[in-house]
Amino acid sequence: MDFIKNIKGITGESFDIGGITLYEDNNQLGVINSSGSSYTPILGGRIPSSSSYNNIPNLIDLYGLIPLIEFSFDGNTPPATGSYLNKFGICYTTGGDYTSNDVYFDNGNTFLKAYSLKHIVTSVEIKEGDLELEENTIYSNQSGIWTPKGSAGKGTPQIIHVPYSYQSSVFKSESRVPASSFVINVTNKIEEVFNGSGSNLSIYISGSIINPLAITTNLLEENQYEYESIIFNSSEGVVTVEVFPSGSVYGSGSVFVQYIIPRT
Repeated sequence: MDFIKNIKGITGESFDIGGITLYEDNNQLGVINSSGSSYTPILGGRIPSSSSYNNIPNLIDLYGLIPLIEFSFDGNTPPATGSYLNKFGICYTTGGDYTSNDVYFDNGNTFLKAYSLKHIVTSVEIKEGDLELEENTIYSNQSGIWTPKGSAGKGTPQIIHVPYSYQSSVFKSESRVPASSFVINVTNKIEEVFNGSGSNLSIYISGSIINPLAITTNLLEENQYEYESIIFNSSEGVVTVEVFPSGSVYGSGSVFVQYIIPRT
């Protein structure tokens, strides 16, 4: 049985709940302690995945406005909670309760999913599962894909470094040259000359197709070779350096591939 119905409010200007006072302050709601000496924090749920523009954010929502990504994990084998206390991480493979590309906050007891994210900043490189994120880069969510912005976007040259030596035949970059980009410079710096006569190497982008970039036929002199032809790259792939040491027992160098996604 209901004893009180349809109560609209009170005629006074304040209402006490325990040690908290709600009061009217020039058509605004104030929340203070009962002595009136300080405002009192208001606790509430985080902004949910489906929310309205009128939802009030709490501290975790504000902290996660553009979260700093400091770790990553496979949803099938997440780290123990508390391992990255008060840090944001990103899932790179869907599994268990976690979804690839989603961001989570480690509060020590659980991984809280961060909703309504449009931007992230990375402090670590993540090239696992479904993700390929560079460190110290800003990304924006475009149709569910984390897309680099700022210095990693269109119109800014990017450089991939691949060191090589006589000890192995194939060396590949971790980073990928994106599709519809242009390679504008390839540099081969021989740091320690090879001693096998006929030592040489080839440089190409390997993806769904092979895109040749350069061939160096002389690794017997300490030198720096520059190839400045503009080469269109139609298919995403890694920079591959294939070394033919020809019996060398020493020798090393570095390949630098500079590419750009041009503005139109």
